[in-house]
Amino acid sequence: MEWVEFSTALDTSVFDLGPITCVYISVFVSVCIFSHSIIINRNKKSKQRWDVVRASTEAAALATILSAAMVLALSKYPECLVLVAVGGDLLWNGLSMCVIQLCDSYIFFNRFKAVQKIPAWENRLIHAYIWLILILTWLPEYTFVPFFWDTNSLSFANFYNVTSPIYQWGVLTYNILFSGKFSWILWKNYSAIAKTNTSSSRRTRLVAIKSLVHCVTSSAASLISMNCGMIGVVLYPSIIVLSLHFIFNFKIESAVCSKKIRRNLCLDSVLKSSVVIVVTPKVQCTQASSIE
Repeated sequence: MEWVEFSTALDTSVFDLGPITCVYISVFVSVCIFSHSIIINRNKKSKQRWDVVRASTEAAALATILSAAMVLALSKYPECLVLVAVGGDLLWNGLSMCVIQLCDSYIFFNRFKAVQKIPAWENRLIHAYIWLILILTWLPEYTFVPFFWDTNSLSFANFYNVTSPIYQWGVLTYNILFSGKFSWILWKNYSAIAKTNTSSSRRTRLVAIKSLVHCVTSSAASLISMNCGMIGVVLYPSIIVLSLHFIFNFKIESAVCSKKIRRNLCLDSVLKSSVVIVVTPKVQCTQASSIE
């Protein structure tokens, strides 16, 4: 079958002790995070049980486990061309890495929209950037291109040498862009926080700070994967999963925020204003505001 023959040749450095050890570490980290995410979200209301942060975290964790399983299978049967094509290219470098990249990219976008309104044209532009620059510059190599082009040929290597830098610089540019956006939000709201100290200002500051930390972490993970060989490639998913879970974890917010702020922090993807409903002679507040 041409697709199998034309798929990218296996990099045997993945079977060295260092990368394989990192694979087991990634599996352990991802299983722990996936389990913890389920546990801490099990008692949430049905409308809040599935939010962008949880979906991104658990999808990225499952993708990391899948990619690790494929690496371990390849380490036992490296001579099986079908496994190399299906497990190594399609499932590991293709599907798994695509899911992780999308979770990492869209969490920036989602957090930014939670605290800042954006025009429709910018919304469409960011979607286009994610798919054209961060996904389609590399995903076709591991999915449908081998059906008609030998990805081990010199001609494809020349093509890859063009698209690979576009992706690498595209990731860093995307992270830098949102780092700048969240830094601007922090600077713009700093005086308002100092003067009014409202829950809305504090919510905005909290989301911006956490998102900015994730921007830095994601950039560091990308640089590690680009410059540290197979160990960096294997570690990249687990770093992203750790960042998604612990930086945006609402339990972390509960630990660092005061009780007054926590009452204003419900987990949803859109920031809405609070609604006050009088149900008894005393006034009780039902919060509709949402961050994650």
